[in-house]
Amino acid sequence: TMIDTILAPEMLPPALAGSEKDGNTCFILAQLSYTFKNLQQALDEVNQALNLGLVSKSSYPNAPGLELKGLILQELGVQQEAAMSFYEAGRNFYWNREYESAGRQFSTSAELSPDYTPTYWYWADTMIMASFIEEFPYVEKKYVLDSLKIWNSAFAKKPLDDSYSWVYITRAYINEQLARLPGASRWTQCWEAIIYLERGMLLGQQDTFWIHLSRIHRALNNV
Repeated sequence: TMIDTILAPEMLPPALAGSEKDGNTCFILAQLSYTFKNLQQALDEVNQALNLGLVSKSSYPNAPGLELKGLILQELGVQQEAAMSFYEAGRNFYWNREYESAGRQFSTSAELSPDYTPTYWYWADTMIMASFIEEFPYVEKKYVLDSLKIWNSAFAKKPLDDSYSWVYITRAYINEQLARLPGASRWTQCWEAIIYLERGMLLGQQDTFWIHLSRIHRALNNV
């Protein structure tokens, strides 16, 4: 086939044709195979790339590889595995503070596996982090409303347990950002944030929640 001819060792640059390939080389080959729709070969190459590890200036360099793996699996029709790959890609982009990229991964993952609630928790937190901006009123309205919608959707699906107590901190951030919008009741939103944090304290590490509670109480001049 044409793809076999193009990717034959004698046709590739030396860096790509060598027997000792690194993660980045395998990733490039996976991209080439995916472009020419040789999906199984692309999957083999991207798995090898992820096993070897990609290298970049990013703290979580495997994010693009996980995204590519999700795209390949999606086209192969393996929806659940694709959803998990997009979920992991989203978390890696999120940890890199690449929030727009992370949001796209979580959105796709949620479409493929709508009942997997951890996707929604990270997605909601991603959107609220993206909502912080440097210009007044210091909040991107669309992102904070998206975060609220995603959070409420997940909360309706499954009760929280102690492994996801941090989600109440996300909810408190949502209230704090809503309080910054023109016309919002700062008092109401901050007290609602306090209620969510106190609910989280019943599930999680109390020291972490006390830090956030103290910040909001100071904002309300309660201390």
